[in-house]
Amino acid sequence: TLDLSNAPQWCDLVPGVRVRLRPLTTALMVAARGDPAIADLPEGAATEEAALAMAKALARRGATVTGIDLGEANIKAAQIHAEQTSQAIDFACVAVEDFAKAHAGEFDVVTCMEMLEHVPDPQSIINACFTLLKPNGVLVLSTINRNPKSYLFAVIGAEYLLRLLPRGTHDYEKFITPAELDRFAQRAGCKRQDLIGLHYNPLIKHYWLAQNVDVNYMMAVYKPQ
Repeated sequence: TLDLSNAPQWCDLVPGVRVRLRPLTTALMVAARGDPAIADLPEGAATEEAALAMAKALARRGATVTGIDLGEANIKAAQIHAEQTSQAIDFACVAVEDFAKAHAGEFDVVTCMEMLEHVPDPQSIINACFTLLKPNGVLVLSTINRNPKSYLFAVIGAEYLLRLLPRGTHDYEKFITPAELDRFAQRAGCKRQDLIGLHYNPLIKHYWLAQNVDVNYMMAVYKPQ
C-alpha cells in the first residue's frame, strides 16, 4: 500500500482524458476521488489539460510527478500552465520506451490512461511501464473494451451523435478487451490487482465507477518483488 504522505514518485503517461482510479490497495483512489479537475473532466477535453489535471491533483497530495508525452506542443503548454499555477511538476517530451531505459525502477506508480487504444504496439508500452516501476509498484491502465456496445458508445455516440470527440478519434479494431489487457500485463511481468468500469453521463458531465466494463474501464496491476 502506498502512502502519499511519503511523497512517492509518480509517472503520468496521460495523452488523453479520463482519470478515474480504483486500485484499492494504493493511495490512487484517495488522490482521484472528489477532485473535480479529474473526476469531472469531460470527454473531448484538450490533451494537455487532461494530463495536467491529473498531474496537478497528484502533486497537490504530495506526490512527485513526472508527465511525459510525445507531443512537444502539449508538453510546452503543460509546462507553462504548471509554472503559472506554481505546480512543481516535471515534464518530458519523450517516448515511454526511451524514458524507461533512463529511469528503470524509479517509480512507485505509473499511470497510462486512454493511450493504449491509439498506439500500434500496446505490449511495448506496457513493457516500458513495467520497467519504470519499483518492486511492488502499481501500474494503472485505462482503455476501451471491444464489442458492439463500445462501438455504439465510444464511436457512434461520442464522435458522431454527441460530437464529444472529433470523428476518427477511435479505431474500433484497436480497442482492447480486459482479457487482452490482462495478457499484455502478464507478459510484461505484472499481476492484476483490480478492474473497474468507468461510466459517463454527457448531460450532466459526470463520471462514476461501476463493475460493468463493457465500454471504458481501468485495470490496476502491480510489479511483484
